[in-house]
Amino acid sequence: MQLHRALYILSLPFSLLIKQLTEAVMQAELEEHIVTEESPNRKNGSTSKTIKSPVGEFELKTVRDRASTFEPQIVKKHQTHRRGGT
Repeated sequence: MQLHRALYILSLPFSLLIKQLTEAVMQAELEEHIVTEESPNRKNGSTSKTIKSPVGEFELKTVRDRASTFEPQIVKKHQTHRRGGT
C-alpha cells in the first residue's frame, strides 16, 4: 500500500507537466486553425474535462472557437483517456 501511495505522489508532478503541455499544444492548434480558416472565426473561451492517463487523472482546459469548427488533434472532442501518459 505504501509503494502505491509513493508512486502516486511521484506521478503528480508528471501529470501536471502533461496537463500544461497538452493545454499549450491545444492553444497552438486553435490559433493555427483560426488563422487558416476562410470564414471569420475567433476564440470562444474554454471548458474543462477530466482526462485519465497512466499517471493519474487531471482536469484539462479544452479551448474552443466561436464557429465550433475546431477539432483538436492532441485530445479529440469527447476523448477522456490518454495512453502512454501523454
